[in-house]
Amino acid sequence: TQTSEGWYAGEGDNKPTSFGFETLIKSINYRINVTPHVSGKAPTNPNKELNLIQQSFLDNPSDAFLKKEAIQLSGFGGREIKTSSAGSQLVTRVRLYLTPKNLYEIVVSGPKAQMQMQEKQINRVFDSFCILPQ
Repeated sequence: TQTSEGWYAGEGDNKPTSFGFETLIKSINYRINVTPHVSGKAPTNPNKELNLIQQSFLDNPSDAFLKKEAIQLSGFGGREIKTSSAGSQLVTRVRLYLTPKNLYEIVVSGPKAQMQMQEKQINRVFDSFCILPQ
């Protein structure tokens, strides 16, 4: 089963609050989300901002981080995180990147067994992402 959806949220064409793409393939959800900075300026403390954002991926008190790692892409700092949900066997892998203009989120989630079986494909999705010059 495969489904796909694109979205845009904002105030007219000049002020997007977020836009992205999501698809479900073989029980795994792939999502790319781009959120422009509300202030229109780069965060003054990117590490603090990334810490706050990564916490938002823990939905329940029983959720846990399996991985938290600083990463870089095209000179922009980011985070790679992996979380698991205690009771549901759901695993989520995320790469976050902060640029002067946007927050980029690449999120892949699904049942642990499916995520393991599709690991090569998931890695290709993450590795194919690039940030164009700002």
